[in-house]
Amino acid sequence: MDSQTWRRVRAMFEELIDTPPEEWVQRLSALGVDDALGAEVLALLKADRVQLLRTAVHAQAPHMLAELADADRDEHYQVLEGLRVGAFRLLRELGRGGMGTVWLAERIDGEFNQQVAVKLIRPGWNPDEVLARFRAERQILAGLTHPNIAHLVDGGVSADGRPWLALEYVDGMDLRQYCDGNHLPLSARMKLFLTVCDAVSHAHAHLVVHRDLKPSNLLVTAAGEVKLLDFGIAKLLVAPAAEVSSVRMFTPEYAAPEQVRGEAVTVAVDVYALGLLLYELLTGRRPYKVENSTPAAYERAILDQEPTRPSIVVTRDGDDADANLLAAQRELRPEQLRRELRGDLDAILLKALRKDPAQRYASVADLAADVINHQCQLPVVARRGGWRYRAGRFLSRHALAMTLAMAAALALIGGLGISLWQAKIARQEAAKSQATLNFMLDVFKASGNARSNGREVKAADLLDAAILRVRRDVTEPEARSALLLAIITAYRSLNLGADTLPLVDEAVRVARINGNPLPLAQALLLHAAAMHDARRYPDVLRDLDEAEALLEGNSEPEDDLRMQLAQARSNALISLDRPHEAEVALAVLYALQRDRLGELGELTMNTAIYRAAALYNLDKPEQSRALLEPILVKLRHAKPPQEAYYAAFAGMLAHGFEDSDPLRAIALSREKVQIYERLYGPNDTNTAIALNSLARNLMGAAQYDEAKAIAERGLEIYRTQADDPAGAFGYLRTLGEIELRRGKFAEAESLLNEAIALREHKPGESNSAL
Repeated sequence: MDSQTWRRVRAMFEELIDTPPEEWVQRLSALGVDDALGAEVLALLKADRVQLLRTAVHAQAPHMLAELADADRDEHYQVLEGLRVGAFRLLRELGRGGMGTVWLAERIDGEFNQQVAVKLIRPGWNPDEVLARFRAERQILAGLTHPNIAHLVDGGVSADGRPWLALEYVDGMDLRQYCDGNHLPLSARMKLFLTVCDAVSHAHAHLVVHRDLKPSNLLVTAAGEVKLLDFGIAKLLVAPAAEVSSVRMFTPEYAAPEQVRGEAVTVAVDVYALGLLLYELLTGRRPYKVENSTPAAYERAILDQEPTRPSIVVTRDGDDADANLLAAQRELRPEQLRRELRGDLDAILLKALRKDPAQRYASVADLAADVINHQCQLPVVARRGGWRYRAGRFLSRHALAMTLAMAAALALIGGLGISLWQAKIARQEAAKSQATLNFMLDVFKASGNARSNGREVKAADLLDAAILRVRRDVTEPEARSALLLAIITAYRSLNLGADTLPLVDEAVRVARINGNPLPLAQALLLHAAAMHDARRYPDVLRDLDEAEALLEGNSEPEDDLRMQLAQARSNALISLDRPHEAEVALAVLYALQRDRLGELGELTMNTAIYRAAALYNLDKPEQSRALLEPILVKLRHAKPPQEAYYAAFAGMLAHGFEDSDPLRAIALSREKVQIYERLYGPNDTNTAIALNSLARNLMGAAQYDEAKAIAERGLEIYRTQADDPAGAFGYLRTLGEIELRRGKFAEAESLLNEAIALREHKPGESNSAL
């Protein structure tokens, strides 16, 4: 429909949206709407209500929806699975959309082996419209040859009259899930985004507008290669009028305002969609606040709301746990994420999302250029900055001396007490602060002179030189203490910590002279680490006791230091075989991390697993389950999914149910296996370990036949994939115990003897399959 008709339809839709369905026809008649226009309004109202009902049902009865979806899929499978289209046979469904389904298929004409993705139309669409659209998509794909665009393989019409396209099969996950699942920092996300921009620019150069850019149409392979898919509703900018469809097709969440209004489509539509994509990749949120996930709600938001500034949206809903999770997926804290987004990225994204196409970037290349400018610390077009902004950009690129000094300090400190060091140095007298900066510059100047004389300077050489200069030139106690701590941390990060004990002792002495409790607590933590390396665990605890006493009543925010102390204490107590005290230390650490990082923070979840294991080993399975189950429930509904952690918690919880509820333990172990097969593949050693755990759970429930088959599969995978034969001990032990319980004593003896031989070959080594 044209834009004027669409505006009338939308106005009447808004008028009737809150009216009961049984009154729709009567109200339309009262408004004097003609039949054709009334049919459009009714169709829109019905579609909105179906989506709303679906959303409500999903909230109240998700299992019912899942069963209906499975029934629909089963029916679809009965019709299509094994169907031959052209030279290919359909194997399994990969996904479905509004018009049809996509199937994994294999070539069966005997020419060569090949897997492809076959796109099939669903019944019920106008056949002329569908055929024209498929021909257009085939022609579009045939003209695009770009390494990041899934290429066309073949196409035609099946025996039962279904148009089909065979496309390059891309085995990967969607772009947003890939970035979040791998905790990619902002820079890596922008790099992938620029690859997408390059692919879209290639399409635009061939006069093709994609019109449906969204994360699910952008897959990333295990090798990190991005592929742009689905040109099903793409449009040739020079298409004849007869080829222009009368059907408005787009994904409401990713539609541009002009698409919603039914106006002419230009490259600005893809610029807008790319802006939405980058917004989600960087913030993890949508730019519009929508109460109901319905097409109408999204369309109203796109037309009426202004996008929220990215640096604000990361904490828009006041959910600290969610904000911590989103930031952690980007290797940042929430305040750091806000700071990274503020300024250039705010301006770039808001420009790409302007309601008026003429006010957006003129092309995808211009959008990409501004992102590159931001990465290179050059002025971006989107910011109307005056001389202050441009001068700031210039100084950030060319203030070499300050950059070297700060970079050196950051690299040396490595996250241990950096905030304290910077704050204290800032409060020193100007002359002393300048002396400290000059010290850092002198160290790097010396390394530069050495390089210019042809001698390679290693990191250890630089640190050795830094120690000499600290002892010779830095007399102010506070600066001397901070620099010693930084250098010791750098030594340890380079695995050079074995010879640093005298230096650590010196740092403790200087910190005591200085009299500031926080640097002394940091020095004692480093001393405790040196004692742990030397296996002097009682000395570790003495250092930690003193450090924690120094922090008592201290008002300065030192949560990171408190967490490091708690972690060091739990490690020392575990090494001393004091499990009860270790569990208490883990409980303290868990509480600190949960308060600071949220219950689904990565460090928090790791500690929860260790603590649950400690409780289980202390014969406290109920407490272990009480810790794990609430987190598992939250992980089950986490957005985006965190499957690796869900599998880890499911596996640990299965241990807790081994004796009290063996069937629950089996179900949890099966979930872990399924997730590992999806994440790592069916023949990975991680999957083998999960299979061994499942086999032991099945054995505990007396399901010996399946337990044996599962354990044998795990052993086969391990022996095929792993380099260490001795690691098969756990799998052989499981198989031996299964045969013993089945009364197969000879087989059990043979397997257990083989396992014992492997353990004796490598005594003292544990096996992760146990």
